[in-house]
Amino acid sequence: MPQSPFSRRNFIATVAAGVTTVANFSPLNGFAQVLSEEQPASSDRPIRITSTGSLSQDEQERIRALSKNIDLQIVRDQGSVALRDAEVIIGDIDASMLQHMKQLKWVQVLHAGVENLATEMIAHPLVLTNM
Repeated sequence: MPQSPFSRRNFIATVAAGVTTVANFSPLNGFAQVLSEEQPASSDRPIRITSTGSLSQDEQERIRALSKNIDLQIVRDQGSVALRDAEVIIGDIDASMLQHMKQLKWVQVLHAGVENLATEMIAHPLVLTNM
């Protein structure tokens, strides 16, 4: 299995960030904190982040402000190339999308609970966080 830059420590930090997010009533506070820890500011490699839901202009600016290397796309079309090439998804994806996403490492759903998500996500090595 290829070496992943996502560590157990960062996964636990993500869970803790999710608790902080709920406490602050701001969906992106915890996400922003973990993302900045995962991708050092000195890295030249862009992080491909795709949102399948609506993000306000302020939320988009806060994500992009984390690093000059963030490539944030907002998509409405489930067949979008931006979605297939994403490393991070903000929002929901289904099983048919998951099989085409070869770079996917993290899915941040913008709701509480994961009971209705695709069962294929359980077997996938991605990090799954929710609100």
